[in-house]
Amino acid sequence: MRLLAWSPDGQHVAYSATTLVGYDEFGTVDGEVARTGTLRLLDLSTGRSTEVPALTPAWTAAFAPDSRRLAVQVGQRAHLIGLDGRETGRIDIPSGRELAADVGWSPDGRFLATAPWTVDGPFTGTTGGDTGHGAYLWKTGEVEFVPVTNTSTPPAPVPDVVRLLGWRSAGSVIVATIDADDHTSLAEVRLDDGSRRTLSRFDTGSTCELGMQICHTYDLHLATGLLPDLIVRSAGRPRRGPLPMIVSAVVLGAAFLLWRRARLSRRARPPEVEQPQP
Repeated sequence: MRLLAWSPDGQHVAYSATTLVGYDEFGTVDGEVARTGTLRLLDLSTGRSTEVPALTPAWTAAFAPDSRRLAVQVGQRAHLIGLDGRETGRIDIPSGRELAADVGWSPDGRFLATAPWTVDGPFTGTTGGDTGHGAYLWKTGEVEFVPVTNTSTPPAPVPDVVRLLGWRSAGSVIVATIDADDHTSLAEVRLDDGSRRTLSRFDTGSTCELGMQICHTYDLHLATGLLPDLIVRSAGRPRRGPLPMIVSAVVLGAAFLLWRRARLSRRARPPEVEQPQP
């Protein structure tokens, strides 16, 4: 199975599932389910899973803000369905793009957010099907918006994004970015004027796997239900605690003791007197 989306009210999970006969442990499961998996809706209060066979293969999905509808991408089309699996509408997704996984529906219900394919896009029956969703964050692109109704004018695209992580409000999104040194940043972007505020930065590290590989960020998510109440404070200067002072004191103390010992040794050494030659 592949987890696709979790409803905002926490009551339903959308996932795709299929039966596999043979596979190995090196990442083939996700790709096979992406190519052949059928959409299922799990009611967490009852434990009942409802299959929606018409939506196969389910590529990505995102719940509406009221948790009563779901957008599911099959091919280059997003199908709008209710929790009973009945379809209520369809929205075309531009070629080369996909519905932003899990967080693609705006809080006001007016837009679907799309991102570039990470690899080769949805399975067409002969090509595609490699999601790249399980790979490390590396591909930078624009987040674009598709209106749910024809009466809505979408905002301008958001550039330089490696992943859309959530919505602070209907007017701002939280995104992840990667710089040239592979350092990850989280930023809030306002959709009305495109202004950007960095929320946090963190270093992914220099080397991994015993120094044999470069470190990367994988599978980054936010607790999206808490984003509307997000409070941002300045981190200020790092508080590294007393450890550096203690280490410095120990090093200086050890150096002083060695210097003093060497000096005392020179003082205690008897003077050397040359003996006359016979």
